[in-house]
Amino acid sequence: MRSMCLVMSVVAGLFFCPSAKADTLTMVADEWCPYNCKPNTQYPGFLVEVAQCALQPFGHRINYRIQPWQRAIASVHQNNAEGLLGVGQYEARPILLPKTPLLHAIHQTYTTTDSNWRYQRPESLANMRLGIIAGYSYGNFLADVVDNERVRTLSVTRVYGQQPLLQLLNLLAADRIDVFVEEQRVLNYQMQQWRGHEISLRAAGTVDREPIYIGFSPTNPNAKRYIQQLEKGIQRLKADGTYTSLQSKYGMLKGVSTIHADAPLLCQADGRSTANTVL
Repeated sequence: MRSMCLVMSVVAGLFFCPSAKADTLTMVADEWCPYNCKPNTQYPGFLVEVAQCALQPFGHRINYRIQPWQRAIASVHQNNAEGLLGVGQYEARPILLPKTPLLHAIHQTYTTTDSNWRYQRPESLANMRLGIIAGYSYGNFLADVVDNERVRTLSVTRVYGQQPLLQLLNLLAADRIDVFVEEQRVLNYQMQQWRGHEISLRAAGTVDREPIYIGFSPTNPNAKRYIQQLEKGIQRLKADGTYTSLQSKYGMLKGVSTIHADAPLLCQADGRSTANTVL
């Protein structure tokens, strides 16, 4: 096991790794901002920066790649990538997960503003046309409601490939679906980016709250070690304030829904943490 970096200055929030031999962990996901955003930018995503900041002291660097979600899952299953960002508890078994989730996703139903339909229980979906993203579990919703055909009069459309949320919005605007499911923070972020989009949305009820993790390949012999290091690293991030800074940067704190303008990367490529940077 690589030696953990020495904390050179807790007050300054600086961490150096002079003795750790850097290696690169490839982590994959689809674009699901603010959790996973664009690679090689100032805003790569909350989960990307958590992974980078937590694992740097152990000598790891993160190579973050965007892939369609089903391909990303396959990449980790086949050990073509070490980690999967933003995975739920049930959607990618047997991918290995830490004991504690990083956060909980809130999966909401959305309709046009001229609809008065609300999701209250699975039977609410009777005679509805539902849009979902292929490969997403939405917590227990997919297994309990869609795959089991619990509501036999429910019509389901699955979208694939790049920009699946935009596909769902276009289907809703074209009156080809009545309702779709998306994670609350993701929808809020994307609608801010797409201001001027011709469709107005209303939240129509929550289908599930899902624990979200960074998972690791079950065929990688180092996976359990990576998980232990990630858990220890996240404990440190919470203790030194970096975790809260990342939550603030990506609008994860209660009452905040936008990415913080001009916030820097909190972990730099040379292994330094800028946790005390004023946002």
